[in-house]
Amino acid sequence: MAKATVIYDRFYNRIDAAMKSTSKVTQLKQFYGEVISRNNEALSSIIPDKAIYMDPKIEKKFYDALDIDPKEILQAVKDSPDIENHWHTIKNPMYISLTLLMIYFYNVKKVELAQQSIFICSLYMYRNIRSKYFRRTSEATVNVMNYTISRLTYKNDIKKYGSIMNTLSKKSMNFYDNWVETHKSELTGKILDDTILRMINDNHRRYVTLLNNFYAEFKKDSTEGNYLNVNVDIDDGDTYIQSDNVSFMVEKNTQAVMSKFILTSYPNPDILKHTCQIEPGCSINNLRNMVMYLYDGHDKAVERMTRLILQIFLFDYKKNAEDIRSMDFITTMRNHYKKQSVSDTNLNELKDIINEVVDKSGVGKKISRAATLNDCKRALLLYILFLIQRSLL
Repeated sequence: MAKATVIYDRFYNRIDAAMKSTSKVTQLKQFYGEVISRNNEALSSIIPDKAIYMDPKIEKKFYDALDIDPKEILQAVKDSPDIENHWHTIKNPMYISLTLLMIYFYNVKKVELAQQSIFICSLYMYRNIRSKYFRRTSEATVNVMNYTISRLTYKNDIKKYGSIMNTLSKKSMNFYDNWVETHKSELTGKILDDTILRMINDNHRRYVTLLNNFYAEFKKDSTEGNYLNVNVDIDDGDTYIQSDNVSFMVEKNTQAVMSKFILTSYPNPDILKHTCQIEPGCSINNLRNMVMYLYDGHDKAVERMTRLILQIFLFDYKKNAEDIRSMDFITTMRNHYKKQSVSDTNLNELKDIINEVVDKSGVGKKISRAATLNDCKRALLLYILFLIQRSLL
């Protein structure tokens, strides 16, 4: 007996029709961006201590963008002969629609939107599974979580990737790569209900395993009374240094910046213009080319630069996180960049990354004057500084 294609038959062509509208695609991107921005704090955390919030009003915009009613999806699941009634994971309209969007965007060669779609699907799965393990997170619970993450080895994914955002991003990309490389023949033509079911189960299992593993370790520490209060100052005898707090602040703000960066696909024109007004020695075209290189799959360079900048500003200059939003942040970091110091490893690494971006973007080859090249390097730094500021407003 032939396998059923009920979900594909009812929704794939409707998604295709909707996504041919520029305004509908914009609406979809806005939904993705809003989901991320509303959950920045939870995604920036290094532990699963905060719930993911989904606003039903925003979800309605998502379905409006697809011209699909979630009730229709549930009916399709019910009508498919290949989906058993007791298979509860598949009975989630978000899981189905976002997985189908991933398949659709993959087939029309819009890779970025395909990857964003499966990331948001993964976020929904993480949210639902997390709520089963951690319905409430009191201060005591958070302190135990902090102890757990501090003692875990880097074999644990949450510890290894450094934040919930990074963890979801890495795992959703692994899922995407696995399906488009190993199972790509199943993603073309008429998509079987069985294929969609296996995709959803495969993705879902990753977050069940992730949270089950963390919860098992958390439960041990909770039973044994182990906890870590990261808000307690550390007294070194002469000064009081909240080093744990600063470390968490650097990572939290780095991930907040990255969560917005990965959901945009082109440089901010206002920041480009403003940067080149301050650094007129770098043309707007050269700056755009350097920044486009970062958007073209080199977000790791942005993450490394952001982390180094925040480490210098918050650690070396002992500034507060609130100061990042001030002109002092821009002035301090621009002046610091001008320094020459063999022993300043953070600064030297930052300069190395900027040099690499200038070279690999092709801008370095086009510029013969050393002064102009230096202007472009300073402009790239300034763009990143403004990007950090705007992302944290």
